[in-house]
Amino acid sequence: MNGKILRISVAMALWIASLTALLFALNIGRAVPIDGARLIETATLCSDPARPATCADISLPYHSERPTQDRTLTRYFAVDIPLDPATEGLQALYLPKLADTVTVTLNGETLFEPPMNRSLDSTPVLIPIPPALLDDDMARFVLTLRGAAPEGLDLWPFHIGPHAHLAPVHDTRMSFGPGVARFSMGIMAVLAIALLLIWWNRRAERHYLWLAASCLSVLFILTHIAFGASIGSYKIWTILWSFSAAVYVFTILKFLRHFLSLPVLTLERVHLSSILLCALVALVLPGGYTFSVSLTINALSAPSALAVLVLLWMRRTELAGRDFAVFFTCMSIAVTLGVYTLTITALPNTPRSLQLYQIMPLVMSFACVYLILAKFLQSLHGYEALTTSLNQTLDQRTRELEESFTRLAQTEKREVIAQERSRIMLDLHDGLGGQLVNTLAYIRRTGSGDDTIRLALEDALRDLAMMLDSVESQESLVTLLGMMRTRLEGLLADNGITFDWQIGDEPVAPVSGPSPNLNLARIVQEAITNVIKHADASVIRVETDARTISISDNGTGFDAEAGRAGSQGHGISNMRRRAEALGARLEIASDASGTRVSLAFPDAAAPKPCSDAA
Repeated sequence: MNGKILRISVAMALWIASLTALLFALNIGRAVPIDGARLIETATLCSDPARPATCADISLPYHSERPTQDRTLTRYFAVDIPLDPATEGLQALYLPKLADTVTVTLNGETLFEPPMNRSLDSTPVLIPIPPALLDDDMARFVLTLRGAAPEGLDLWPFHIGPHAHLAPVHDTRMSFGPGVARFSMGIMAVLAIALLLIWWNRRAERHYLWLAASCLSVLFILTHIAFGASIGSYKIWTILWSFSAAVYVFTILKFLRHFLSLPVLTLERVHLSSILLCALVALVLPGGYTFSVSLTINALSAPSALAVLVLLWMRRTELAGRDFAVFFTCMSIAVTLGVYTLTITALPNTPRSLQLYQIMPLVMSFACVYLILAKFLQSLHGYEALTTSLNQTLDQRTRELEESFTRLAQTEKREVIAQERSRIMLDLHDGLGGQLVNTLAYIRRTGSGDDTIRLALEDALRDLAMMLDSVESQESLVTLLGMMRTRLEGLLADNGITFDWQIGDEPVAPVSGPSPNLNLARIVQEAITNVIKHADASVIRVETDARTISISDNGTGFDAEAGRAGSQGHGISNMRRRAEALGARLEIASDASGTRVSLAFPDAAAPKPCSDAA
């Protein structure tokens, strides 16, 4: 039996080690560049600013020594940054990770003072910079770090840039760190009350009591992560929040032992004795040793955490398959998060900047909710007739919801496609469009290249602009036509052609959206291009009413039937294909007095959004 326990224990240890290694491989919390902002990865470190000999250039992240002394460490970091006079908008300084508190000055002016009795160890800091302080050519930032010597000081690479770029990153990290911790606190408090009420009515089922105790015990460390508050003396508060993790493991072990109806485990007594002994040692020793003792007791909790998984595995046949899967998965994730957090806390030069302990209670709360629901569902089995009726109603509502969700998913898909199309168009405008404009400007300025290249670039730029217009003018065809007029007037003027603009009622197409708009724009573009190339016209007239868009000219005309097989054949064929996609009818009439291309829509009605993903 002992050999079997040993083998399972080794397997569980390897399992947790693998999950922890995977978590480290994800490199959560690493410093990465932010668009538009400057990443500061070097600084000048001074132990005493008045003594230049104590200053040296360092690379970030910085991790100080951790002396076992009951005192405050202070370090000064200076960063000189040249300023760009063309910078516009509110600028900010973003510190994703530091320990323990920081004071920031810019050119001698205080930008940020830390809140009283509060640690910023788990809290990202975003500091707006008043524009008046950025008038000089050089900005000198001085960051003064202070913190308890036993826990050391940390400063990770930070960013300086537009407030609008840094604020979303700050908010995301704030939500994932203190935000999740505060949410977990609320969930744990509610669960603790609910579990205590259940236990009060089911005194024999003591696993509810220990589960409630686990929810209460974890509140201390969640408070530390969520608010960074220091309640009472440094020694007492450090014992409370750091020892709560060990107590949490102990209560989970007690819960599982009662849930599986096992006798008292020797490991329980050893674990509880270790907690009490280490707490006594931490109280007796000077405050400089408190943090080291807390790390020790948390490391000693590892066997109990591993025992939880071993017990679950050995008793898996006594649990329903679903119950075992839920508990084992939740316990594995919880133990992994605990080992990960302990590792990055204990290492003096941790390569990760974001702790994940605040997620552990959420994982465990899922198991708690599952347990409560499973117990209550068992009591509902006696009401089979009612359950059958409810299930039938539920099935009907589910089908209705699925249909609603399907429609909603289609709508959301169209919206996502439209947003992605807009993003792509914007990227084309800023990227390809800018390159085309720069190339044209270069050709015109230097006189290099030939007219063919210049005209091709101008055509490409107009075509790109028309594609962008089709996205920006989704709701109005007249607006789209007006944009095309603006884009094409220069080209028509170069060819001695003028626009006769006769806009009446707003045309209403059967479908709306970027794709239909682009099809319409291509038809109008092809018609106008044919006039320029073949018609020898001096005037192009564009007319609209509620059902029709017409493009006519005073040129020489052409044989429409013969044109199908000629150079215009492909163009006319494409126009007809695009008109069919619009749900419209294309009519082309031509004689010696000119050509008229008409696009006729069905009776006016509210346009439907385009379902085509193209």
